[in-house]
Amino acid sequence: MLLKCERCGAPNEVPAGSSVRCPYCGTTASAPAPAPPPQRDALPVYPRQPYPQRAPVVVARRSNFLGVVIGLISVVGVLAGVGASLLPQLARSGSPALQALGNVTNNPAHSLSSMGWSSGDPGCLIDANGDGIFDIAGLTGPSETNQATVVDGKTGQVLFTAPAVPKVAQLGCLGVDGFFVVQANFQIDFYTARSPWGVTHVMARDKVSEYGEGAGCVQLKTDDGTTQGIALPSGMATPCAVKQMRRYYGDKPGIKGLTDHGTALALGGRKYTLTERASGTEILTVSVSEGTRTVWSKELTYASCTFGAGIAVAGGKIVLWAAHPADRDKGLIVGLEEPTGAQLYEHPVPDSSSDSPELFQYNGKYVLAVNWGALRAYDPATGDEAWRVGR
Repeated sequence: MLLKCERCGAPNEVPAGSSVRCPYCGTTASAPAPAPPPQRDALPVYPRQPYPQRAPVVVARRSNFLGVVIGLISVVGVLAGVGASLLPQLARSGSPALQALGNVTNNPAHSLSSMGWSSGDPGCLIDANGDGIFDIAGLTGPSETNQATVVDGKTGQVLFTAPAVPKVAQLGCLGVDGFFVVQANFQIDFYTARSPWGVTHVMARDKVSEYGEGAGCVQLKTDDGTTQGIALPSGMATPCAVKQMRRYYGDKPGIKGLTDHGTALALGGRKYTLTERASGTEILTVSVSEGTRTVWSKELTYASCTFGAGIAVAGGKIVLWAAHPADRDKGLIVGLEEPTGAQLYEHPVPDSSSDSPELFQYNGKYVLAVNWGALRAYDPATGDEAWRVGR
């Protein structure tokens, strides 16, 4: 350390604990010894425990190899399971590639219980899977029904859902082989009735007012008076000869509307007529005829619903959508024997404000009805609801 000489003031370098003589005046300068380091408490000492010895592990090389193989198989299985669970979801979400490759018999069922089934465009009976039971194509959606959907007419399973579009203006039926959807921008999407659910996009000039099917083509007439023939599935313009043009929103088989006094079905040489009284309460009468001969006619104890009624003929049964005269806003499913008109059953239509059915047709197994945002299937033998799609 540096010390100042007490006599002459000269600076002297003196090691700690030592003495030196000042070179200028000869005075001895001493530096104090350094302070000892502070004492720390001793750390506790624990007796050393012997390290546990593990039993020797002997693994044969072959066993190790099998373990690796089993592990890989497990990983592949997990990945396959994940893929199997994701692919149906992707197909339902509207992936065009999956829809084009999917087969209708392999599409899984999924519920549309929270969705609405369009009553304005109630649906088209088509042959989607060739099982002898007509399936139905319609429009669904959570608020606006803007998604083309095909439902198995036998099971109620959803076979196909197209990608949702911003706004659908119309749904048109092309017999058992397909259907079309007209968007608000007048784009027409033609769908085949069977997988791979091919779709053809064509632009029209206006809304469709009339249409008809020809050999491999469709003839369209729009509200502005334009007519155009479209070849399917190419979508190319072509002359298209059709036997009959029908209105886009024409009469629906078996439905008696608000201003109608009756409706009729012709099946197997017989005519089935549902009529209402000309005056007073709209009490219904069912008549069965062959040519000019009346087989039987029966005035019922039922009336038309608030806005109409329906009739379907199904496997020896006549099924009606009607109401009690004193409570016409509550629909009833009524069954009659086809040969005699004897009544079989009466069931209320649940969860519905029964204006009238927008569709009431037999598909070969069930009577399909569209009403109040739901597609319902009724067993004609019992009148029980077999399945439902929509709210």
